Amino acid sequence: MWVTIWTWNILAFSVAHLVAGCVAYFRFRKDVWWAWSLPLIFVAISGLICVTAGLLTSVLVAAVYSQHGFSMTTTEAFGWGVGLFILYAVTSFSEKYHQFL
Repeated sequence: MWVTIWTWNILAFSVAHLVAGCVAYFRFRKDVWWAWSLPLIFVAISGLICVTAGLLTSVLVAAVYSQHGFSMTTTEAFGWGVGLFILYAVTSFSEKYHQFL
């Protein structure tokens, strides 16, 4: 169960960071010689986030489902995986979230 949530989380993070990396590449391709590496760096950062925060939250969601005896469909796992990505994205831009750090 947690693997399915984590897989959707990895896919959502990777696609978003790959798009952002490509945008950064097209913006900086004439300014810096290493612009070709920006999409790779962005995807590596998304992998690091998924290995830490994504894995932990996926395991916690699956543990709650398992503890209460619920089963999870693929659609629910998709919702949790992409939903967790959206939650990370929203909280990373929220000023109210950062005032507590």
